[in-house]
Amino acid sequence: LRQKRGRQTQWRGAARPRRARTVVTDSNVSRPQTGSTRKKTSPPSGIAPGRLVIIEKSSSFASYLSERFPQISVFHADAGDWPSILGRSAVKTVVSGLPLRSLPHQAVHRITDTWARSLTCDGRVIQFTYSLFGASAWQNAGLKRIDRETVWGNLPPARVEVFSRP
Repeated sequence: LRQKRGRQTQWRGAARPRRARTVVTDSNVSRPQTGSTRKKTSPPSGIAPGRLVIIEKSSSFASYLSERFPQISVFHADAGDWPSILGRSAVKTVVSGLPLRSLPHQAVHRITDTWARSLTCDGRVIQFTYSLFGASAWQNAGLKRIDRETVWGNLPPARVEVFSRP
């Protein structure tokens, strides 16, 4: 289902996105800092709105994003359900704030494996997390870490990693 200005419409046939997309996905955004996060929310620069897809688990945040950015496709869905949303569309970039360390192992495996298989040959996954140590589930899905940075100015500090196909 696609949320647009408070209404839900279902993708049918040719209306479904088909080109390589950038997907921004997050989960559990209803945590206490959501209010301040909402004020700072802006789409990634340099990406045409028609090529950007946002998958958001929180219905209130998905509605907010739909209203704030009507030119961007926002889906109220679970990140693991992406095939029902995007079909067989190739994905150029995934920007993920999913709490992969706190989700059940089966859910993490389903999300990371499915998304890793959907990447174009030069596709990337950008994952940010607040756990500074340990291997990423994206590596278990067969992706290779090509960059890593710790953002110490963030509280708590954030680890940002970039993965690609080997």
